Amino acid sequence: MVVPNTPETNHLIGKPELDLMKSSSVLINIGRGNSLDENALIESLNAGKLSGAVLDVFKTEPLPSDSELWNT
Repeated sequence: MVVPNTPETNHLIGKPELDLMKSSSVLINIGRGNSLDENALIESLNAGKLSGAVLDVFKTEPLPSDSELWNT
């Protein structure tokens, strides 16, 4: 994903969109952190619904040390 930070792109990708992806899919976000529902991503990864994720941006930067994304 490479999208700007706008009201229309806030949580552009959430549970409904992640559920449509193949389990072999890898989500890549290099745009803006707010465009991805990080909790929905964590749930999808933990459930094995996605193969992986490559994230260069996060809702909170730097990514807090206690974020579940470090271990997901």
